[in-house]
Amino acid sequence: MQLRGAETGCMVRLMQGSSPQERRALGQARRKQVGRHQHDDLKPKARPATALAMLERAMRGRVPALLRLKHQLMAVSPFAYLRGAAPVMAADLAVLPNTGILCQLCGDAHVRNLGAYAAPDGRLVFDINDFDETIRGPFEWDLKRMAASLALAGRESGHKEPSARAAVEQCMARYAAQMRFDSCAAGVRELDMEALRY
Repeated sequence: MQLRGAETGCMVRLMQGSSPQERRALGQARRKQVGRHQHDDLKPKARPATALAMLERAMRGRVPALLRLKHQLMAVSPFAYLRGAAPVMAADLAVLPNTGILCQLCGDAHVRNLGAYAAPDGRLVFDINDFDETIRGPFEWDLKRMAASLALAGRESGHKEPSARAAVEQCMARYAAQMRFDSCAAGVRELDMEALRY
């Protein structure tokens, strides 16, 4: 599958009606466009404002007493800072290359925003449970934020660096496996729907 001009900006149109193999080829083409090594080049000087200014802007209109408490909590540790500084990380991620594969993001993906709840059919679901920072953006942003949170939470809980790294790698491997499964399942659902039309 070859990417052309305007098509490269809208992944939804490209993927509608495509087979799992076509979706995989499209993902691989995007990965060639933005190699894995390009995802680790943080550019804090490219931020539109200082971290403090971005946090102040994001907190406008909030209860002052709660803001003081939030700032105290954020000062406790790097993980606590990450949890409270979603706008800063979003600004950092916005200047990095991305595949252009857009989705509706959690926007504040981190390990403390995971939990269990009941699905409408009664099944117990373990998933992201906080969507007050949701935004449309490149899928990589939630993955990078989750990975950073795993590393920082691991350090904060006393785990050595190799253990924290292993947790991040396992999370990313599980994500990739789930995407492969969902892609195949989507193909099956499309086939089922096609069969129902006749």
